[in-house]
Amino acid sequence: MSKKVNSVKASRFLDWYFGDSDNEIREFGNSMLEQLMTFGKAEISVEQLFDGSWYIPQDICEDWDGNYDNHQEYSPSDIEFINDLK
Repeated sequence: MSKKVNSVKASRFLDWYFGDSDNEIREFGNSMLEQLMTFGKAEISVEQLFDGSWYIPQDICEDWDGNYDNHQEYSPSDIEFINDLK
């Protein structure tokens, strides 16, 4: 297992994930509707949503220094997920 390069809190991830576009909200809603119609219930954790993301931008990570010159994007597997919603 490789060392994680950074960390992100669940609350910050959700603000970013659903904050930029209605497309993510619509996609999420469609996924939940499909589960409801198939199984009669729908369930997803914020960690599952995080793990299924294409990338995690450096600017939502805990140790980001505010410098956009060196801004990076990470794979979710490279980031430590901190569930601060418990």
